[in-house]
Amino acid sequence: MFSDADMPSAKTIASTAVSVAASTMVIRSLLHDLVPYELQYYLFRSIQAFVTSVSSEVTVVIEEFDGLASNQIYRADTLLGQQNISDNSVL
Repeated sequence: MFSDADMPSAKTIASTAVSVAASTMVIRSLLHDLVPYELQYYLFRSIQAFVTSVSSEVTVVIEEFDGLASNQIYRADTLLGQQNISDNSVL
């Protein structure tokens, strides 16, 4: 994601997080004051229905090859899977 040279400092990350949190609180209070309760209720229920309809299970597909090169994550997962199978077969 970031190389060591491009990595933002802790101060920058903290400042950004505080700015986002403050902006969120201001927007929330403005919406609370300006949007009627009925519309707030409708939006909240719509978002809640969408979130609950999404499955809690996630399927991850790891390809064996990344272009022409071997995928290191696939190799690591294969090795870990073999270790887990042999550990479980002892039971």
